[in-house]
Amino acid sequence: MLKPKKKIKKREVEKEPLVERVEKVEEFITNNSKLVTGLAVGLVVVVLVVILMFRSKAKANRQASGELGIAELSLARGDTSDAVLRLEDITAQYPGTNSASFAYALLGKIALSRGNYIEAEDYFNNYLKENKKKDIFTVQVLNNLANCYYIQGDYSAAAQKYLEAAELSPYAFQKNSSLLNAAQCYLKSSELERVQELVSRIKNNKPKENEIKTKLDQLENQLAARNI
Repeated sequence: MLKPKKKIKKREVEKEPLVERVEKVEEFITNNSKLVTGLAVGLVVVVLVVILMFRSKAKANRQASGELGIAELSLARGDTSDAVLRLEDITAQYPGTNSASFAYALLGKIALSRGNYIEAEDYFNNYLKENKKKDIFTVQVLNNLANCYYIQGDYSAAAQKYLEAAELSPYAFQKNSSLLNAAQCYLKSSELERVQELVSRIKNNKPKENEIKTKLDQLENQLAARNI
């Protein structure tokens, strides 16, 4: 006698979640083949564009680096005029490269040495705008920019840049030198409380260099004379 067929319960015929998802994806692709193809082609185009951009940027960096080396050779042999022309060409032809930002810094130093302080300011500010690195070279640029402001009598702006340089510098001597310069700016503008704050800050740093100690003593004497 044949046995009756066993009834399959509903839960036994339920599909595995993963299988069900795969089937839904296949169904979506089948029903939207044009859309899926378009998206795939678009993704490939985006990837190609990104690759080409990186290659282009790498090529520009190599070319700019070579031009910068030639400009530095011109500076080394004392041909400042040729160096300036080459550095300006780098900033114009290769914007956004590391060499272009470095060129701005060198142009700033040249302008500062020539007494063209406003021009130097522009170059140094362009370097800071182009270069987001917080390294020792940036500290030098900040100090040079502060010198431009100080020479022109803008003691508030100078103090601010000296303080930025002090915060960024990893070296005790350079940090304390920038703090002393900032204090001199505040002394010039008669902001004596700010001077005292910086004197205390430098003392807390416990400078070891005789040059710093001597300048700190001189600053304290100047401050004492102003407080009389």
